Amino acid sequence: PRTDTKSDYLVGATAALTDKLDLRFDAQFNPESRDRNRMSAGVRWRPQRLAMLAANYRYERDPSQIINPDIVHSPTYIDRSKEQVSVYGQWPLHKKLYALGRLDYSLQEKRSTQSIWGLEYRGDCCWAARVVYQRYAVSQQDTNTAVFFQLELSGLGSLGTDPMGTLSRNIYGYQPVSQPIPEKTTFERYE
Repeated sequence: PRTDTKSDYLVGATAALTDKLDLRFDAQFNPESRDRNRMSAGVRWRPQRLAMLAANYRYERDPSQIINPDIVHSPTYIDRSKEQVSVYGQWPLHKKLYALGRLDYSLQEKRSTQSIWGLEYRGDCCWAARVVYQRYAVSQQDTNTAVFFQLELSGLGSLGTDPMGTLSRNIYGYQPVSQPIPEKTTFERYE
């Protein structure tokens, strides 16, 4: 039976310090035990289009501690709380060459849980090329590795495996070097 009479407090704040720098903080606190159940904080700097650097911190308390706070005194208890730091970004190396990447590091396990590194090249008018390397943990000892190659021909399509979904999901704020083709033109509303 539940003995607590209050639900957790949720707190969140985002601040755009400038048009190029923003901060974020979110947390979930238990008001009775005064424990943090979840927390995340981050900073992102975007000085120009296709240039961005960011860092995040995330904490999630072990769900068994939330259900039974006295479990930590058990001699067989293993703490499954998660505490992770992420660093990611996209940066121009040259007028047409861009680097991008993400590194997730688990503070409990003292190891990388995911890394993504890639290069994008924007051709003169109508093509772009990408190569992306991804490595992520699937268990305590095992990791999976994937390499994506793509040649994109503007207006025609692309050849190779599609790294765009992986980049968009894992690098928040990622922008492709080639401009997407709009689904509608400005003249369609007049027809």
